[in-house]
Amino acid sequence: MKRLFLLLCCSIALTASSQIVNNLVMFCNEAEPFTLILNGERINQTPQTRVKVENLTVKKYQTKIIFSNPRIKEANTVITFFGTGNECEFVLKKKGKRKYKIEYFTERKIPPPTPQ
Repeated sequence: MKRLFLLLCCSIALTASSQIVNNLVMFCNEAEPFTLILNGERINQTPQTRVKVENLTVKKYQTKIIFSNPRIKEANTVITFFGTGNECEFVLKKKGKRKYKIEYFTERKIPPPTPQ
């Protein structure tokens, strides 16, 4: 009976910890509008300088940035979330005249929803 109870507790703990939910914020300090694509899905239809994506449930995302200025090259990387319940920010840093690189900026815990 004790073993069954222990097994049940472990399975509940593993199930609760395996639910990944994160937020992603991508921004460009150079005020260069862009479109964000995660795993082949276009996130924002109109180019913006800051894009926030909420409730991401996968650990890794293939990320592509397409700038509204066709002279700027696309930026590509894989973003991996190592924890859960975080809001991770990434910055587009200028690397040359027509190239940007996606770099980790900061992260913080997602605040719990406020009761209404």
